[in-house]
Amino acid sequence: MFDSVSGLQLKLVITADGSHTLYNSGIGEHYHSTGGAITESMHVYIRNGLMPVMEDNDIFHLYETGLGTGLNALLACIEARRQCKSIHYHACELLPLDIRITEQLNYTSLVNSEYAAADFSAIHTQAYNGEPVRVHKHFILSKYQCDFSEVNFHDEQLRLVFFDAFSSNAQPELWCIELFSKLWRAMLPGALLVTYATAGHVKQALRQSGFQVQRLKGVAGKREMLRALKL
Repeated sequence: MFDSVSGLQLKLVITADGSHTLYNSGIGEHYHSTGGAITESMHVYIRNGLMPVMEDNDIFHLYETGLGTGLNALLACIEARRQCKSIHYHACELLPLDIRITEQLNYTSLVNSEYAAADFSAIHTQAYNGEPVRVHKHFILSKYQCDFSEVNFHDEQLRLVFFDAFSSNAQPELWCIELFSKLWRAMLPGALLVTYATAGHVKQALRQSGFQVQRLKGVAGKREMLRALKL
C-alpha cells in the first residue's frame, strides 16, 4: 500500500501473536517485531517501563521517540485508565501515517479495553501541533511533527522514555551520545528509558551519556532488551 500522506511504501503484516505491524520497504524494516507486535510492546514498554514508573508516580511526563502505528501510545493510554495514573504523553513523528492506514490496524480488537477504538482514533486524529489534548481523564497527548533531534523538551522533566525508533542500521543518527545526552538532561533522577535495542554501541552510548544500563530478558524472538536509569 502507498501512504499518500507520508509518501511511504508500506505493507500490512500479521505478526506471530496475530497483531499487525507495517513493513517499510524504503528502509527495509518493520515497525514492530514480527514475533508479536503487541507482545513486544507490552513487555518492553509497558511491563518494564510504564508499570515500574507508575508504582511511584501518580502523574508524570512520558516521551516516545516516534509515534509510528500508535501501538505504544494506545497501550499506555489503556494502562493509565486502568490504574488511574495520569500521563502526559509526548510523541514526535516526522512522517505521520495516513488515517486510512491506521484504520486497518487490528490492535483495538485484540486489547482488553472497551474504550480502545475511541482512544486509538483520538490518538491518530489529533493534530501534530504540540498542543496537549485530553484523550481521557488520565491521559493527555501532545504530538509533534518533527525529527527527534529537533525536539525542545522545555520543562517537561520526563519520568519515562519509550525509545522506539527504527534500528541503528536504518537511523544511526538517532542512536548516539548526543541524543541520549539530550534525553538524559530532560529526565528527572530515577527516570527510565526503555528500548528493544541491545547493540553494543547503543549500550555504550547510553552509559557515556550518564545512564546506568540494565539488560533484561527479551520477548517475541529477542533474547534481551535494555532499560536505562538516570541516577
